[in-house]
Amino acid sequence: MTQNYVNYPNPSGLPGQKPATQLHFLFITPIFPFDESDTTCLPPLQALASELAARPGVRVSVIAVHYPHEQEKYVWNNVYVHACGGSNRYMLRPQTWYRAVEYASRINRARPIDSIHSFWLGECVLIGRWLERKYQRPHWVTLIGQDVRPENSYLGLFTLKMLNLIAVSIVQAAIFEINTGMPVRKVIPWGLDKKQFLPGKTIEKDIDILTVGAFNEVKNWPLFFATIQLAAEMLPNLKVWVIGAGPERESLEEMRRNLNLGEIIKFAGARRILFLVDRANLGRQTLKEF
Repeated sequence: MTQNYVNYPNPSGLPGQKPATQLHFLFITPIFPFDESDTTCLPPLQALASELAARPGVRVSVIAVHYPHEQEKYVWNNVYVHACGGSNRYMLRPQTWYRAVEYASRINRARPIDSIHSFWLGECVLIGRWLERKYQRPHWVTLIGQDVRPENSYLGLFTLKMLNLIAVSIVQAAIFEINTGMPVRKVIPWGLDKKQFLPGKTIEKDIDILTVGAFNEVKNWPLFFATIQLAAEMLPNLKVWVIGAGPERESLEEMRRNLNLGEIIKFAGARRILFLVDRANLGRQTLKEF
């Protein structure tokens, strides 16, 4: 259960002092779930944060720069979250960044940070680099997706060889090197929380194709729907589930009607995503080209 908090609990009893076995990770991310029901908010990061926080002697703190939209401090699955409430308001970004740095200072005073990890090669890296210099702590950067494209304006702001870059796939690492001329330090694929699956049970594979993603233009939904239309010509009993939410939901429903895919494609909410993954024979995702 998510709960608000006022100050970090400190078992050592002394401000700024941590138990000898305690490791403290600081994540800086544009978005983070506002409570345990917010399952569509970057599920792989949720799995990483909750898995680390569940380990003995490990503390995870998170600075969420833009989402949740309100300034708030709360505990999520034993992860201590500071939401800056930036809400992607361009003119207020310097103020939001300053707030993030102030939060990091409070976090470090309560318990010294051992490692900083920024997600997306963007403004979170600006914040992370400043904190890296201030606290002299290692700083890692995970590339998420579209941030490897040459259109990413933040690529020119950093000396890339000075960043500890992590890609989540070999393909992403290769595309980043093609676009920038720089290799990443590590390739570490996202993980899944195996506790979310149903162990020991045989699940009927009644979904042919499953896709999960935000309903926005980045996901290139027209390509996905066109692919399903071609497949349906050969497989008229095809069952496709689309899971997600976003501003383009109505246009996607209209696209389904126009392509006569009403009996093929089913839209579903975001609950129990991994249960639906268990039921699917194939997962499919489309994106705009890199």
